[in-house]
Amino acid sequence: MSLSFAGPRERAVSIDDKDEEQMDEELEARWLREGIGLNIRLGCKTLLLMDIVFLAYKARDNFKILLGLGLGLGGTRDHPPAAARLNALFFAVQIVLICFCLRRPRISLYLPLILSWLMWWTAQGLPPWGPSCEDLASICEMHCANKTHVRLSASNLDCSLQGPSIVHTIIGQLLITPRLVPNARMMYINWAYIFLVYVPVTFFYDWGQSEFAYHRTDVIITVVLLCGVSINADRRKFFIEKGQRTKFLSDMKREQATKKIFNVLELFLPTHVIVPMLKNPGHVIAEDRKLASVLFVLIEDFDRHARQLSPRDLMDFLNQQFKEMDEICNRYSVTKIETVAEEYVCAVGVIPSDVHEAKQHGPAHILTRLIKAALAILRLQNEGVEYRMGMQTGDVVAGVIGQKLPRFRLFGDTVNTAARMMQKGKSGCLQFGEETKQLLPKGILEKVISRGEIELKGKGCVPAYLLQPTERSRSVAFETGGSESLGSSTAPSLPAERQKPRPILRGSAGSRYKKVIIAKEGEQRDKQRRSTLRESIVTRFGSRGNGSRISGLDWFSSDQAEREDDREKFQQVLSELSAPQQFSGPGRTRSWWLGMGLVPADFTQEDEDQWQRWYHKNTICKKLEVRLDTQALVLALLTAVELWCSVFLISAHSDEKTGLERDDWHGKDNRGYARLPFFLACRGTAFAIISALQSLAKEGNWLLQNPQEAQLLLLVCFAVITVLVCIAYDGLSETSSFDFDDYTHELVQRHMKDYRRRSSIFTLCFIPAYVAAATQHQFRFGHTVVFPLLAGLVVLFWKQVCRESGEGVKLKHGPDMVCNLYLSHDVRWLLLFLSCVISMMAWTAEKNSRERFKDGQIVEKMGKRIDLIVDTLMPPLVVEEIRGLSLNSPPPTHKYRAATIAQSDLCGFTALSSLKKPQEVVQFIGELFGAFDDLTVKHQVYKVETVGDAYIAGQADIPLTPTNIPVSVVLFGLEMVRAVHDWAELRGWTISCRVGIAHGECIGGIVGTKMQRYHLFGELMGCLEVLESTAPEGMVQVSRACKEVVEEQMHKEGIPSSLVSFEPRKLPHLTTSKGDVIELEKAGGDTFIVRSDSTFRGWIGA
Repeated sequence: MSLSFAGPRERAVSIDDKDEEQMDEELEARWLREGIGLNIRLGCKTLLLMDIVFLAYKARDNFKILLGLGLGLGGTRDHPPAAARLNALFFAVQIVLICFCLRRPRISLYLPLILSWLMWWTAQGLPPWGPSCEDLASICEMHCANKTHVRLSASNLDCSLQGPSIVHTIIGQLLITPRLVPNARMMYINWAYIFLVYVPVTFFYDWGQSEFAYHRTDVIITVVLLCGVSINADRRKFFIEKGQRTKFLSDMKREQATKKIFNVLELFLPTHVIVPMLKNPGHVIAEDRKLASVLFVLIEDFDRHARQLSPRDLMDFLNQQFKEMDEICNRYSVTKIETVAEEYVCAVGVIPSDVHEAKQHGPAHILTRLIKAALAILRLQNEGVEYRMGMQTGDVVAGVIGQKLPRFRLFGDTVNTAARMMQKGKSGCLQFGEETKQLLPKGILEKVISRGEIELKGKGCVPAYLLQPTERSRSVAFETGGSESLGSSTAPSLPAERQKPRPILRGSAGSRYKKVIIAKEGEQRDKQRRSTLRESIVTRFGSRGNGSRISGLDWFSSDQAEREDDREKFQQVLSELSAPQQFSGPGRTRSWWLGMGLVPADFTQEDEDQWQRWYHKNTICKKLEVRLDTQALVLALLTAVELWCSVFLISAHSDEKTGLERDDWHGKDNRGYARLPFFLACRGTAFAIISALQSLAKEGNWLLQNPQEAQLLLLVCFAVITVLVCIAYDGLSETSSFDFDDYTHELVQRHMKDYRRRSSIFTLCFIPAYVAAATQHQFRFGHTVVFPLLAGLVVLFWKQVCRESGEGVKLKHGPDMVCNLYLSHDVRWLLLFLSCVISMMAWTAEKNSRERFKDGQIVEKMGKRIDLIVDTLMPPLVVEEIRGLSLNSPPPTHKYRAATIAQSDLCGFTALSSLKKPQEVVQFIGELFGAFDDLTVKHQVYKVETVGDAYIAGQADIPLTPTNIPVSVVLFGLEMVRAVHDWAELRGWTISCRVGIAHGECIGGIVGTKMQRYHLFGELMGCLEVLESTAPEGMVQVSRACKEVVEEQMHKEGIPSSLVSFEPRKLPHLTTSKGDVIELEKAGGDTFIVRSDSTFRGWIGA
């Protein structure tokens, strides 16, 4: 976005950014809210800095007066005691208000600060802050003979609001306003100041000081000059804001593009595991959770529904069931874990918020929520749909495994026990064990029914308990520090339409279903239901455009509360990802100081190199040719206007010689130097430098390929142009000076009354021209230090060479005056201050640019990592199909007529797991599934899902996979067996893998609104489970249909039969590893064991 995305940051600006894009009203409002707040803080910092600098500048005189030295002496003419006290009071109040505004930026407070600052600077030219013209004449009478700066002030009538010093000061404050004013629309402040403050005050003050009033032409020219500076300030603010807006929009688009994909992850994964996944993609995440409760829900008799429903109706049926369960889980803050075919799994105590709640209120508190959710789900039953439930409480390991199709999974004996409680449960009841019963509150215990002991696989006989939902008119009390009724008004209630009996599936009792009907309570309700599910997918996946994965700003049109919650959640994730590594020691501190605080804490040398190239390309070289063309044109027009003013306009108001015959062109050194040709030579040299840079910019290659040399070249060129500006205006200007044998009051007054600016008006152009030359390009901070150094050289040159100082010596104009520019003491310090402000702005811009670049890297890196994850969450072609659907279209479903699916199981892994810690078990599964994931890429097989230690993958028609090669799936199964064998042999363990592969028809579609995934359904999946559970250890068993389609493909494509061969099992029935007998019909007929010659593994995508 530290572009920290943890909060808004000042963004680096460029006055020559790309054309501004349109923003909608809500995004515009956010930009104004954030942009104005940022600019107010920046302006407050600048105001505070200027106040501190002014206090330091006036410290000596103020201390004398405040300590009583000045008061005892009656004060000084330059700094009377009243002015010092008013300054101290003004700054004290303003600094307090600035500090308050920094903490709580408000435009209602900040605007008065700017206005008071402008008014205060205006007052510096009026008594008691500044001397009146009468006071200046009196001072000159006493000090002009031995103080050059007094003589120059009097001879140039440096008093009142028209004096050169105060005019330069006003020009300086107008040039700073683009940094102070928070919004371009508020730049009217400059115009209001000029015409409502400066002009009226000048008029009334000159009217009161008519003897020393400036000529009206001089006043008009000064006002025109101020208007020109104001126009330039408006233009600069416009481009600054344009750059800010463009970058804000760019940042928002990039952030929201990544955020939309991030929202996709939230459909599949809890938020707390997303950050570790993005930080360490592909790494196993495992967390211990004590006393978690897991609930399994099974839709009874689902196979019959699947046979009788069309693919679309079956998906609608499942989506309706799971959507309602999702709503209930959301209502009771229950974490959905997954759905596997007709099973729904949820839990409490597995996410950080539940763990915190359990520590505060005990595990019974969160278990109560799961009980409420389970009973609410049971109330959804009707005559067509029944549920069977199992629950268990205990320790689990919650984690994410696998590089492809990462899922949040629960591991441990508690999960297995909950699943077996469901398998052995009773329809319409919730079954749980002793561990859960011990944590139940009294209100629930009263409703619990003991079932006695039941036999569970691997557990033997264990006690079981049942809980049934009460009638709607009755309530169940839960004593958890108070009582709450599940069916009462105090408990969260289901929507009105859910409280009616819903005949989802109907049929006559004692006969087969003649017709299965998906419940529809009106066409509008069905459309709304589909739209809701469609929105949950489409608005998060977005549409591909302009090379980015997600484009557009649809996120801004969503619900305000949800949007703010999403934004905070996303900003928190970005903050965690962008948190710099902490380094300590003198080396890190020294590096920070050497970097002037510009380099972020986690900026590596590689980041530095990349940023320099990025900054050079996108800031220095961007539109460089256009900028140089504009500068050349402005320089030519300015030179022409200044020549015309010098030769014709100024001479028209002179009673002496006119045009080139005036003595002005010979300067004050009396050596006959031709000032006009010298001025033209300086401007011509500057124009030649710009032309040379234009030629380089047109070629472009050298500037882009050599960033360091190019930036130094630009810096040297514009530093030279800045110096030429000084020299040119010195040649064009005339500094008025008088020399009397005796500086009497009458002689000084006579000179001051007859004073006309004439060509000294160009002295007032010096500072704006200097600032313009120094800010034409957004140089790096280290480079802009040159301009304060140049300003210091100008000050030093004026002080030493122009010989302004020298007390006790009667200076004559003649050889003593070498310079024509009149720069008073205040103006020279103003020049130094403005140069420092230029460097300060460059420091801010560079710091923000570095942070914005770093944040952009974080967002881009996160976006790429999320892309990699999202690409594995659903089949890519399914995602593309979703993007192409309209908003009200139902989610897609697909009927695959030729699917080849493999399912593996780890033999001996259960026994090994009982000897290992849960974290180790998750690590082992992660390693094996990671190896399987690599095999899916190798054989172009799509990973469908993982269930416990079972791994399911395969190929089918488009859109499940772009290719459908059954032989590849068989080879994939064989290599899974080999991968497990190699992995176990490396560790000396007796673990093997068995694989079942089935071929036939199945249905695919998206199910649920949370933890969504692409499911495969149908008899094929049941056949697949039979083939896997009855396969011999370390072997691959396939159905007859799979054998036939593989042999047919091998025959058509001329694949050697030795690649894959099939050995019939010739068994009357199949037997599982637990001894269960299964008829061959459930496996699709006879089964076969796959054999393969490893020398042919290079065939068929291997």
